[in-house]
Amino acid sequence: MPFSKRIFPSQVRSDVYEIERLYQTYSDDLYRYVFSLTLNHYQTEDIVSQTFLVAIRAIEKFRGDSSIKSWLIGIARHEYFAYIKKNPSIYSLDHVPEMATISQVDNTTEEVLKFIQTFETPAKEILILRLINQLSFVEIGSILKRSENYCRVNFFRNRQKLAHLLKDDSIN
Repeated sequence: MPFSKRIFPSQVRSDVYEIERLYQTYSDDLYRYVFSLTLNHYQTEDIVSQTFLVAIRAIEKFRGDSSIKSWLIGIARHEYFAYIKKNPSIYSLDHVPEMATISQVDNTTEEVLKFIQTFETPAKEILILRLINQLSFVEIGSILKRSENYCRVNFFRNRQKLAHLLKDDSIN
């Protein structure tokens, strides 16, 4: 059952059942999004946990302009960048992903994520939000504070680059 503005802001903060339902409904989506950025299970768990803490504290600020999923991904995005600022040494160029330890990611997804990590931040996020989290361009635009058209064009161009990289890799 989806959350509605009617019950969501006023009741979630004090209702343990609603908090648990919020977590059960969106934790997998947030995990996939954050993991595709960090490629590290433990860092992902830290960031997802922090995302839910921030969301519960700020529940009254949810205006309903976007879906709750988009709102939570926006918070997760902010928490990811905050985590990088606090731990800059973790994200050096020598960062080696530990994807083999995550059973939720198959080999094809692993290869795609490795290539996506080579893209610059806006392109990387748009690819992840569209391919991994299957968000609409409107939702992606809302999260990244960009226009829907910007997200579409960026996705199309970078999807072609990604396909080219994957094709070249399969030849070698």
